[in-house]
Amino acid sequence: MSTYGKSLPPRPLVGIGSCPAGQAVRYNAQANKANEHARAICTHFETRAFCPQTGIGLGIPRPPIHLVGEATDVRVLDVKTHNQDCTTPIANYAQQVLNLAPMLAGYVLVKGSPRYGYGHVKNYSPQGHHLASDQNGMFAAALAATDPL
Repeated sequence: MSTYGKSLPPRPLVGIGSCPAGQAVRYNAQANKANEHARAICTHFETRAFCPQTGIGLGIPRPPIHLVGEATDVRVLDVKTHNQDCTTPIANYAQQVLNLAPMLAGYVLVKGSPRYGYGHVKNYSPQGHHLASDQNGMFAAALAATDPL
C-alpha cells in the first residue's frame, strides 16, 4: 500500500477477542457492539480475532461460564451446574494461539471476562457466592504465563 508513491510500513499484528471485535460469538449468540477503543486500535494495527470458547469447540449459543474456586485453584465452569470444566482446554487454546501466531505483538483483552479478562475478574464459590474480583481470565492467565511480555 502506498500514499503519494511512498510505501507504508507493515502494521504490527495484534490479537483481539472476537467479542470486542463485534463478532456474534457470545454465549447467547449476540454480538457486542465493537467498542470505540477496539475500533481505534484496528486503525493502527492489523488484528486477528480469536474466541477461546469457539476455539475449544463450544457452540454458539452455549451455557455461560465463570471462574470458580479459591485464588490458588480456580476453574472455568458452566454457571448453572458446574459440570462442564473448560479450564484446561482454554489454557491449551492460549498456547495454540501463541504457537500459530508467534508474530502477534500483543492482545486486546476484555475487562471482567472469565476467559480473556485481565485483572479484576470475579470468582465464585462452588455454591455460587461471589468470593472476590481479583483473578485473570483463564485465557489471559495462560497467555501471561506463556509469554509474560
